[in-house]
Amino acid sequence: MADLPLVTVCVLAHNHDLYIEECIQSILAQTYGNWQLFVWDNGSADNTPNIILSLSKQYGFTFCLSENIGICKAFNAMLDAHPDSQYICFISADDVMMH
Repeated sequence: MADLPLVTVCVLAHNHDLYIEECIQSILAQTYGNWQLFVWDNGSADNTPNIILSLSKQYGFTFCLSENIGICKAFNAMLDAHPDSQYICFISADDVMMH
């Protein structure tokens, strides 16, 4: 599977505690063989950070907790954090990936 290009799936969340677990579970269920998950909480005031932290401990993906820096700055920060990826896939925390 190392021959497959590396894909980083980036999830940006802000007050999505009703949706974030389903979003992350849908990403984890994908069958592509060379990917990593990066979830950024952009200053949520609800339970979103706790849900993400629990799932990151269980599944080993990267989690960044930040103050609300705005959508554009958060997306740029996620891009800057993954220069090794050949592909970046952005998904909103209230969306799911289909199989």
